[in-house]
Amino acid sequence: MVAENAVRLRRHLARAVADARLALDPGLDERGTDAPHLARHFRLVSGRGEAEAAFEWRDLTDGHCTELTLVTDDRPGLLAGVAGTLTAHGVNILSVDLFNRRDGVVIDTFRLSEVSSHRPVKPERRARVEQDVAAALSGSHDAAAAVAARLRKNPPAIRRPMGRAARGPSVRFDQEISATATVIEVKAQDRPGLAWTIADTLARQGLDIRFAKIATAKALALDVFYVTGAGGLKLAPEDLAGVEEALLAALGGRPMTEPKEDE
Repeated sequence: MVAENAVRLRRHLARAVADARLALDPGLDERGTDAPHLARHFRLVSGRGEAEAAFEWRDLTDGHCTELTLVTDDRPGLLAGVAGTLTAHGVNILSVDLFNRRDGVVIDTFRLSEVSSHRPVKPERRARVEQDVAAALSGSHDAAAAVAARLRKNPPAIRRPMGRAARGPSVRFDQEISATATVIEVKAQDRPGLAWTIADTLARQGLDIRFAKIATAKALALDVFYVTGAGGLKLAPEDLAGVEEALLAALGGRPMTEPKEDE
């Protein structure tokens, strides 16, 4: 089972690479995706008006999670603010597809569930989530403080697979796959608040997340971030060690499980 999960995550990574190449190409305005998704995105963008953000919630047919699509303007720390607000509301982020258009508008799609029940986000809670996300985007809501308060009250339970050798989280960089950004791949054991922890750490390092693909299979998370540093450029080689150290420190060296080599 663990080996199957690892294969599934690698497939997510392959798709993430293809999507990111499209997203980072300045000659493209939209991702290659199906017509219904494009139509919904167009309606969200065109109907947003002067609001801080536009939101669309959908319960998926599998009955296990909710899809939230967010449209807003790009800004530093965007993913950290949104992920932190969701975490503070007891909402678990199962996956994220973050897309930056060349006009500065972002279209972020989250798959979410209630931490307490692993079920779709309750409809009666969604308006308050929207309110706090918009406030975090405007700077009037401290997402980091809200996360800290939530985690003090409800310490996260670590999902730990049984019967495998434990390994710590890992960070890998790729400077070749994108012409304009440094790619950071983080593998870690899944837990509530993981996406926020990584995004907040990158933001504190002064990095701008241009594209992200977050995927979780069972207890394993594989998160891919296309980032730029000062001046919107790739990270300098001498900066990579500091970013890796910050990420590993933030993740606390908690063990993850990898498949054995012969599986």
